[in-house]
Amino acid sequence: MVLLTDLPFDVLSLLPEHVDSLEDLHALVLTSRLLRDYTSKPSSHTLHRLASDIQPYPHFLLAVKARSLANWAIQSRETRRTLLIAIASGRLTVILDLALSVSPLTLADLLFLRNALTNIIYPANIALIHSSGSNLERGMICSDFIASMAHFWIYCDLFYHSIVAPVHAIAVGHEVVEPLSEGIRREWVVKFIPNGTPGIYVTYRSHETIPNTAAEDMHSLIGSSLYPVLGKYTATYHKREDATPQQIIFRDCAIHMGISTLQLYLAGTRARAEGDIRDAWPAEVAELERVAESLSAEGARKVWEVYGRKTPKGWLCVKVQVGWWALLFDIAMILFSQK
Repeated sequence: MVLLTDLPFDVLSLLPEHVDSLEDLHALVLTSRLLRDYTSKPSSHTLHRLASDIQPYPHFLLAVKARSLANWAIQSRETRRTLLIAIASGRLTVILDLALSVSPLTLADLLFLRNALTNIIYPANIALIHSSGSNLERGMICSDFIASMAHFWIYCDLFYHSIVAPVHAIAVGHEVVEPLSEGIRREWVVKFIPNGTPGIYVTYRSHETIPNTAAEDMHSLIGSSLYPVLGKYTATYHKREDATPQQIIFRDCAIHMGISTLQLYLAGTRARAEGDIRDAWPAEVAELERVAESLSAEGARKVWEVYGRKTPKGWLCVKVQVGWWALLFDIAMILFSQK
């Protein structure tokens, strides 16, 4: 009997072209060291074909590559302009093509995405649906948590240099890289969190169902579902008025870290006690706390200057510029402009 591993090497290298799913390819890679060597680098065409089944497409593919795209875009005025032109096209496939030209898709990317979907996105979706009943009192239910989580992940990674990167840079004494502009950020929100996608909006008192939009879905996900509980999961203080600037910096950044934030939300829903939540923090969140706590008073002041300003009454972050709360602010502006 001829074994699969007895086939010629050039035939083995063609096997990925004939699998029907990412799961099949993953199983093939794990079968033996020989098959891993000859099947773990499928063609870009094969990877795209397998990835096209991941819905919504191409949102999650772009989410995986958003940080790499951002790192490339901040390098020069020309790269920033190239990204802005791609965003202005209003087509996610154009953004994805640009991202993949900067950082080609790999099997490792798809396996990471598969793990994120299986262990974070889909379970978080169930948790969010179960918790959405309590959001009736706030007047809104998100009709598509999965699509909204994809947009949230993309936003946090694409604008990483506006949110988390300054903390890491200042903590080690490096210059803060100029983030992507407010204009690029607003263009992204307007183009890719559309106003006209139908959904469900429920008025609490009358239970009247009227059309919802993707922008309203995002507002519901962030304002009603994520922010209220994530603030508790990341608080390292008992009362906000007693918190140090370093603790507030950590908390406000930790709830805008894309897939790590969604993982944090899921961990919090499963924890039975406050200490359990901290033990379940994603590594990126735990590292951020360490870095934020290492900031000196002067370092914390510099971080706040990046995000906003200090008023006579104390610390106040003008987050609507490039920092933490910009996404919720931008969506609120879209919704307000519709009225």
